Amino acid sequence: MGYFCYGWFITNYVSLFKIDKKYYRVKETYNKLVTEGWEYYELSGKYETHPDEDDEATHLSRFKMFCKEVENLQKKESRANYLLSKNKQDEEEENQKKMFKSSPPMPPPDLNNSMSESETEVEFEDNVEYVNV
Repeated sequence: MGYFCYGWFITNYVSLFKIDKKYYRVKETYNKLVTEGWEYYELSGKYETHPDEDDEATHLSRFKMFCKEVENLQKKESRANYLLSKNKQDEEEENQKKMFKSSPPMPPPDLNNSMSESETEVEFEDNVEYVNV
């Protein structure tokens, strides 16, 4: 029973705060940045010297390329954050619209029916004049 409650709590916590999508996206961006850093450090992958180039690859000659790649990763992350927050806002607005549509509108208060029958009879009797014949 204890494991069930723990699993239920974690699942609902993750779905409540939607940290699953954001966590995986941030983790993926982090891994890409680490990979870029190591490739630049080792001058391997896209940073290595290609056969058709005359100059040998150095850190100084590849630094601009490295900065552009890091900036592109950062732009992708920012764009994804914006889209995620935009989707979340749209979902909240849609839920509010559904909530207002699902609840029936409240009728305006009827002032004539607000008094009970006994109160109206008492008022009526007080206003009647008795005539002796």
